[in-house]
Amino acid sequence: MLTKEDLAKYPSIELARKYVRQLNIDITSLADEFPDVISRAHQILREVITRGVYTYLASSIDTEILAFPVARLFIDAIGDEWLRRRFAVAFSKRVGKFLQGESNDKILEIARMPGNVSESGWDLIYEVKRVGVKYYEWKLHFKDYLSVAVHFHDITWKMCNHPVSNGYVRLTKRELARLMAEAFKERILERRVPKRFIELPEKIARTVKEIEELVKRYKKEVIREIPIKVEISGGVYPPCVQFILERAEKGENLSHVERLFLMFFMLNIGKREEEVVDLFRKMPDFNEERTRYYVRHAKNKGYTAHNCDTLKTYGICKPTHRWCSEGRVKNPLTFYYRMLYVSGKRRSESEE
Repeated sequence: MLTKEDLAKYPSIELARKYVRQLNIDITSLADEFPDVISRAHQILREVITRGVYTYLASSIDTEILAFPVARLFIDAIGDEWLRRRFAVAFSKRVGKFLQGESNDKILEIARMPGNVSESGWDLIYEVKRVGVKYYEWKLHFKDYLSVAVHFHDITWKMCNHPVSNGYVRLTKRELARLMAEAFKERILERRVPKRFIELPEKIARTVKEIEELVKRYKKEVIREIPIKVEISGGVYPPCVQFILERAEKGENLSHVERLFLMFFMLNIGKREEEVVDLFRKMPDFNEERTRYYVRHAKNKGYTAHNCDTLKTYGICKPTHRWCSEGRVKNPLTFYYRMLYVSGKRRSESEE
């Protein structure tokens, strides 16, 4: 049985939304009747913007429940896609940590209830099973699994890499929590109110304006809104690198392996630390201090970019160039240096 505290921990679930609806709050009097909620929503978004985290305050359960929809209202009113993604990622990470510590009964209730992780709820069963040397505690219907796993770019989430029995995919508790957190994130990104339909009272509008200004400052000072230089047609980067760079430019959330590969590759071809850090600035969970640490560590260790076979294993290989499809290169670095040579030769011939 979910408690009121659970609604504060998971304020996007259907029971929390029902609780808020029953309060019948009028937006015109929201700032006057619930100033703590406005303040908390403001605090949540400040932390999301500047630190990429969504903290949890257990001291005021009601405030925590109400602050979530108010924060989302602020985001819709601002209409900034980067902020929406950063908020969704931060919230999903918080949810994932909570879920890993929940009882089996509570996880079942959240996952199965319509409107939480999906409109109809998940077909989830608790069943401990040992497969080889690994123990699995859960099994999820393959349709529900695929509805979320499709958003992951890591090969480990392909269904063929999990035991499947009678249409159910076996999962560890950690894996299930990750899937559920991703489902929460996607539902946040799906639901939005067009900015043109939002009319805010003056007091709330001032708060929203402050948040909007903070977003602009953060983008200017931290993200810097630097366009990522992507070689599209006739470029020297291999297709796998181009694909990742294009997604990074859009601010999409790259998988762990994609980030490592991009970092190693760029360092291997001689990019400076600052140039590599800039590639990740638009990530919804970007943290400059942490990113810079990883880049320096990789540079000091001299890590080499993954080869083509490894990239195929992780589903990152994009053999759209004939050199790749014909197996004429075994490493993206080989593609890069060969393309540099060919491009240089063509320029020399054209100058003659």
